[in-house]
Amino acid sequence: MINKEILQMICIGSGGVLFMVGGFRWKWLRRFLLPVLFSACVLMAGHEGRQALIIAGGYMLAFCLPYGDKTNNIVRFLIFCCFIIPSIELGFTLWQIISPIIIFITMLLSRWKTTQNIIFHKAWEFITGTTIGITIASLL
Repeated sequence: MINKEILQMICIGSGGVLFMVGGFRWKWLRRFLLPVLFSACVLMAGHEGRQALIIAGGYMLAFCLPYGDKTNNIVRFLIFCCFIIPSIELGFTLWQIISPIIIFITMLLSRWKTTQNIIFHKAWEFITGTTIGITIASLL
């Protein structure tokens, strides 16, 4: 078993970077590699293989959901809630409640003309991936 703090750093750091890079060109990094990395950290932290598979599969599905310009804000919020559902397999943390809220509010700020230069789209992607990574890390 690897040191828990190292696994937490991997989840948090890779969450932010791969979610952001996956929004640039290489969507497979966000949709497939990131869930596999989360799953590997879950396994290395000593959780069951079944839990790691649920994390990988759940995040692969969640990260393929549409939340772009054609999606209304209610559906986006529900999709952001889906970003947290796979983590329920590992237990409960307050991060599961506040993460969709953080993701949704920063998304709104990234689209609002007054604040879009502060929370620009790449910042939103990084915050989103980091928040999801923190959620997983808090459950390791």
